[in-house]
Amino acid sequence: MVDSNIKISIYIDTNKLQDYFGDKNVRLDGFRMSSDYYKLVKYLEDNNLLDKVSICIPQIVIEEMMEHLFSNFKAAQKSLNDVINNYKKIFGDLLDIDFEIKPNELEAYKDFILKDFEQKEQQDNKRFIIVEYPDCFQSMIRNALQTVSPFSMAKGKKTIKTTLMRVSKMHYYLSLSLAIVT
Repeated sequence: MVDSNIKISIYIDTNKLQDYFGDKNVRLDGFRMSSDYYKLVKYLEDNNLLDKVSICIPQIVIEEMMEHLFSNFKAAQKSLNDVINNYKKIFGDLLDIDFEIKPNELEAYKDFILKDFEQKEQQDNKRFIIVEYPDCFQSMIRNALQTVSPFSMAKGKKTIKTTLMRVSKMHYYLSLSLAIVT
């Protein structure tokens, strides 16, 4: 018999949370979550599981998504300007292109994305939990000194982000006095 008081936490990584199209292009018009995220939410809602299942998003995932948005914004803006300048050279006075990207400066874009994320967080406040970084630097330093993965530099090993996510999960479960099963 399954205990009906058990709560399950589902952790979502960047590659499942960020909204991509085509060949891993990031949508730049806001802080968007993927269709996979919304399918999961719909499934939980349709099956009345929102009170039994927590969707957990580690802080590092949010930061990585924002970094993808910021770096892709700069790259896409430069690419667009380069293409337009190239066509202006080709067509000369025959070409008249007027366009504006709003916001057009990186800092203004960062503000736009942060505000959009805050709105999403308020709208979906019952649907996901952001798991903050744990106070774990001491154990990470110890692992680095002992060359424990991901600090071992061996090919195919887990990354520092994976370690931060793993330690974040562990600290989150411990803060709720939950058992950790691996």
